[in-house]
This record gives sequence, structure tokens and C-alpha cells, in this order.
Amino acid sequence: MHPDKNNPIWREWLLDMRDGVLRAFREFLRTPTLMVTGFLLLALGLYVLDHADFAWIDPLREVLKKRLFVDSSTTSDFLGAIAAGIISVTSITISLLLLAVQQGASSMTSAVLDQFLRRTRNQAYFGYFIGLALYCLVVLSTVHKDSNAVLSATAGFVLTLIALYLLIMLLYSTVHQMRPTVIVSAIVDRTVAARDQQRPLLHRTRRRPQLADHLATTDVYADRSGYLVRVHLDALEKHIEGLHGFEIVLKLQIGSFVTRNDPVAEVRGSDGAVREKVARVLREVLVIERHRDIEGDPGQGIGQIGRIAWVTISTAKSSTGPAAHAIRGLRDLLSRWCDEPAEDSDSRVLPLVYEDSVPLDLVDALESAVVASSESRQHQSFAEVLRVFSTTADRLPPEQRMAMAAMIERSIATIGEHVLTRELRSALIDAASMLAACGRPAAAARVHTTPDRLGRCLNEMPL
Repeated sequence: MHPDKNNPIWREWLLDMRDGVLRAFREFLRTPTLMVTGFLLLALGLYVLDHADFAWIDPLREVLKKRLFVDSSTTSDFLGAIAAGIISVTSITISLLLLAVQQGASSMTSAVLDQFLRRTRNQAYFGYFIGLALYCLVVLSTVHKDSNAVLSATAGFVLTLIALYLLIMLLYSTVHQMRPTVIVSAIVDRTVAARDQQRPLLHRTRRRPQLADHLATTDVYADRSGYLVRVHLDALEKHIEGLHGFEIVLKLQIGSFVTRNDPVAEVRGSDGAVREKVARVLREVLVIERHRDIEGDPGQGIGQIGRIAWVTISTAKSSTGPAAHAIRGLRDLLSRWCDEPAEDSDSRVLPLVYEDSVPLDLVDALESAVVASSESRQHQSFAEVLRVFSTTADRLPPEQRMAMAAMIERSIATIGEHVLTRELRSALIDAASMLAACGRPAAAARVHTTPDRLGRCLNEMPL
């Protein structure tokens, strides 16, 4: 089943624009927008108090008029100075901070910028400064000869004092967030949250097909290019209710990239009309967007950490500190997911086969770090990967444990690129013991004999 080739271009343009706006609000604009709205509501509320005839607030207004804002001209000058100062300081500060973030991104990939924008604290800082400037401008517009907004001006003064202190906090917070351990920890936390959000998809789908392979199939093709970001399971369940004798085999995972007319799934079954109906429904429930969404895509977080490890390990940067933090972040994810809750026997399991690639994505990221360490001869990074295997393999699910053992066995070929340090020798011995425990005695024997051979003759190891 091919997509509608008469689909107008303007419709795809509208979809892209909608996706861009929603993405902007999810990643950054939501908190600043709420804060700016709050400042506007505060300006409206104080305007009402400034002009309301409430006996209980008159004494306060009189004190403020005598001590601070004696006339409308003073109030106007004060608010104008605050608005101009806040706008100038905010523009300069944001420019400098973005420059600092860009410098961090140049050394640790664009994940730095992504995490900086996604932090609610940073969004609140920017929303506060912009909201305060807008608040002062709105209040300033209400001040004239017969209207001295003393309550609004006093609130602006207090809010400005808070803004000056928040400026110091923003400077420290930005520098703190550029530390490798903080960057990796933030990605790990978001990846864990994304995995939790993905778990209902795993519980309500099958890992392997149950219908025979020889049944007739109807292919489903992508009608646009982008990444699969989510599957609307409730909508799928509603539309296929009452249909039987079919099975959907999804050919991609959350975060997979497809182009127009790429096969995304196949519907198996003996009834052609049922297959065609399910195929039409499936194209509506598979959400494909231009950008990946880390909120429900743990593979993106794994990829970000893996790229940080690759860049910092390779000779492009050769920075052992960030590399170690990245590998330990992958180890943290492995350890957290060792005891993932088993897929329950939910009666709402759909006839949808979804292959979970996240466990093997972690192994692939670690293997990429091994490849990079052989290129840069970073024995510390290679030893760190070996420690990941030796400390977590016995707790991993069988399939992931075997994949890790196979990865370590393949990595033996790169050992000759390193100098036999005490740290590397210890890591090799521990890895050999774990390989033996995983049922790979031949590989364990090769690793056991490697330290002596490596110590005698660098780069001349038989494979």
C-alpha cells in the first residue's frame, strides 16, 4: 500500500510548521511563555489595585508616594531605567552565555546545547528577565500626569532586586552545566525518563511474530521523511476493534529514520480487506516528524552519550575526562535497566510486533568507544569499557549479556594498539574472568594470555 502521491505540498508544509511549533514549546518555549504571561497578569492585577478605591490599601499608597515615588515623573523615569537596563543586560548576558554554551558544544557535540535549552531552570531564568522587562514597559504605559502607579512601581523595584541576584545564579548555573559530569548526568536522567515513558509501548506489543511467515502481506510505506517519534496505541486499538486474523510487524523502532516511500511495516493475514483497512489505520497512528523527541526516545539519549564518548576519545579531542564520564553514563544505564520490570500479561496487548533495540543500542555505543580508543590509543577509555562488562554482565538479561561478551571478544583485536598499563592489565584480567563465566572459555583464554604478550611485544599480538 503506497502513500497518496497527490498529497499537496502545502499540507506537508503545514505539518512541518505544526511539528516545529510543538517541538519549540516542548523543548524551550513553554516555561518562558508561562512566566511572561504571569508577569502580564501581575501588571494587570496591580493596575487594578493602583486605581481601585480600597480603604485598606490607601495608607500603603500614601507611604509609597511620600517616600519613594512622589510624582508620576519620578515613577516614569524609574520604570524606564529599569526596562532599558533589563533589556540591555539580558541581551548581553544571553549572548555571552550562548557563546559559552557553543564553546562547550564544540568540544562535546551539540548535546550540550540541547541539554542547556531543555533545562527548566534555564527557561525560567530567561522567562523571568523577559517578563520583567515587559512588565515594566506595560506599567510605564499606564503612568501619566493623573496616574502614579506606586504599587506597580514598587513591585517592579522588588522584582528588579530579585533579577540582579538571579543574574549571578544564572552565570554560575551556566558554568556548572558545562561540566562533563553534569551534562552526561542530565542526558542519563532524561534517557531513563524516556525509557519509562516507552514502557507502555513494550507492554502492549509483541516482541516476536505469532502468525506464520507464509501468510499474505500488505506493505505499509512512509508518506513523509523523518523519524518515528511515537505510536498512538489507543487509536490503533480503537480502529482495529473487532478485526481478527492479522498481525502487524513494525520494521522500525522509535527514533528510526525513514524517507518517503520507505517500508515501515507489513500487515500479515489471510483476509485482504482486513489487511488493507489495518494498513490505512497504521499510517495514521505512526507519528513521523522531522526531529527526534528525547522525551519518548531513549535511543536518542544513548546516541548522544555515545557521540560524546566517540568525540572525546578520538584524536579530534583526546580528552579522557569527558570520555570516562560518558562511558560511566552508559554503564549507569546498563545497571539501571538490569532489573527492568517484566512485561506484564496485559490483556490489551495488541497484534503489533515491535522489536526493542534499546538494550543493543547500549552495547553498540560501548563498542564505538572501543573503536575510538584504538584510534587514539586511550588505554584508560578501553579499560573503562572493560570494567563496564566485568561489573554488569552477570546482571544483564541473557541476550544482552551475550551481545556484550561478543563485543568484548571482537575487541581483543584492538588490544595491540595500547600500552599495557597497570589499569589496563587489571581490567583485562577481570574481563577474562567474566568471559569465562559467560560461557566463552576460548575468548577468556585469549584475554588471559594477552597481558604477557602485550608487555613483551607491542603491536605484534597474534589474533
